[in-house]
Amino acid sequence: MLTPYGPGKFDLAIDEISHRESLDGCDTVGNCPGMGYAYTLVPGPIQPGTGDVNLSSDDRAFMVAHSAGAIVRECDQGLVSVRWYASDERLDADWAQCEEEVADDDDDDETDDDETDDDDDDNPQEDDYVITPCGPLGSRYMVGVVGGEMIGEFAEREEANAELRQRMDQEEYWPEVWFVSDHGNWERTSIAE
Repeated sequence: MLTPYGPGKFDLAIDEISHRESLDGCDTVGNCPGMGYAYTLVPGPIQPGTGDVNLSSDDRAFMVAHSAGAIVRECDQGLVSVRWYASDERLDADWAQCEEEVADDDDDDETDDDETDDDDDDNPQEDDYVITPCGPLGSRYMVGVVGGEMIGEFAEREEANAELRQRMDQEEYWPEVWFVSDHGNWERTSIAE
């Protein structure tokens, strides 16, 4: 039996692993804040990290059997669902469907762009930073760029804030910082000391 994640944004413990991998430069279509969802293609094999010690032998066997990869779907509420694949052919076919679905939705949204331009300040933008609780019962914090790379995982919120402050000062670029609650709600946050 696969290990459930418990209350939070994932169904299974292994889904958190694929989501973490999806934040590390994988192909993504869609835009959570803009479209309401995004798909990310995570090529296999997906390996558990050193901190993933609570995986059962069934979890590990499942990951080996489904080594082609996964498609991660995240909605604008922060909830994540994952489909794991045993074959490259099926993974590629389903990824093509995801791309087509997003393209169709994007075409529909182009007519609404004029009406929603005023709301852009209230939504995360590409290149903003995001802090998300992760790990068992949100015991850790994952930091990344909206629509981009994962920066790292931290044991304390202050460590995550310090990393972002240092990164912003180094790059001389200070975008918005968002916090995604364990219920998937996005809100602006401060990383000031």
